[in-house]
Amino acid sequence: MRILHVITTLYTGGAERLIVDLLPRFKAAGNEVELLVFNSKDTPFAEKLRRSGINIHFLNCKKVYSPLNLFRLKKFLGNYDIIHTHNTACQFYVALAAKLFGCKAKLFTTEHNTTNRRRHIPLMKYVDRLMYRCYDHIISVSEATTVNLRSHIGNSFNITTINNGINLDRFARTFRLKTDCIRLVMVAAFRPQKDQDTVVRAMRLLPLNVRLILVGEGNRRPIVTKLAQDLHVDDRVTFTGVATNISEILTSCDIVVLSSHWEGFGLAAVEGLASGRPIVASNVDGLKDIVGNAGLFFTPGDEKTLAKNVLKLISDNKLYNSLSEKALHRAELYDINKTAKKYLAIYES
Repeated sequence: MRILHVITTLYTGGAERLIVDLLPRFKAAGNEVELLVFNSKDTPFAEKLRRSGINIHFLNCKKVYSPLNLFRLKKFLGNYDIIHTHNTACQFYVALAAKLFGCKAKLFTTEHNTTNRRRHIPLMKYVDRLMYRCYDHIISVSEATTVNLRSHIGNSFNITTINNGINLDRFARTFRLKTDCIRLVMVAAFRPQKDQDTVVRAMRLLPLNVRLILVGEGNRRPIVTKLAQDLHVDDRVTFTGVATNISEILTSCDIVVLSSHWEGFGLAAVEGLASGRPIVASNVDGLKDIVGNAGLFFTPGDEKTLAKNVLKLISDNKLYNSLSEKALHRAELYDINKTAKKYLAIYES
């Protein structure tokens, strides 16, 4: 099969990391695989894909919602058996371009979140239904995502739940708590969906030997940086920007924090499990189902409970080690090789 995946950017994010792990496995299975990126900026993820033999095309659009994207997409519509989109702009423009110019390829899309801002606009329910009608099949990253999507657009769509996966071989399967300097880590793009703010506020309530590492990039990073400065915890918070060595960063830390307002699947949660670190996570769909009994939870925005959970893990070695063992066990459920086989089975059907 000739397969094209389409995504807005290759910055840090769950969808982006899924692409990096998934596409090389499609290629290894004997398929011709390429990637189309709306944003023109090159990133470490792009370089990693190139090293895996994946050909990348850039639309070079300054605005992902520019109508000119329709005409930029036209030349790609006739070259593939499968065109698979991720993210809202790609979903809309590929669907519309296929209707306007014709497209022989089968169209697929992956739904990555249980909700989004447009679902709170009544008119968008009808727009979304029309858009999803253009797709032959929808893949949803979690059962909660499937349930919420069906509630939004109805039950007459082909939707299959396939949990995201990661390359478990990248992670060292050991753990230990270093009490002299406790390192918390959160891997997430700085987008409205994510809630780094609550983690930064929690730093005021934690001992001075606790450090926080925030991995990712996005338009909210300056806001979170200023918050850390205003709260006088900036000397204990490190912003790494985009990183591809996620496994090494996670295994060099002690506790993984996942703070979100909403979530679809939470690929960073699986990476946290695979690192063998206990997780402190927001109690939202897409995180609580993945983390399960391998972590402690807090209500979104509640920095006090977040801080209490971190203190529990620091002070109770038995609890820390127990959750670490459970994390490693749960990670086995999310092997990227299983995910790739399920995607290919749907393509072939």
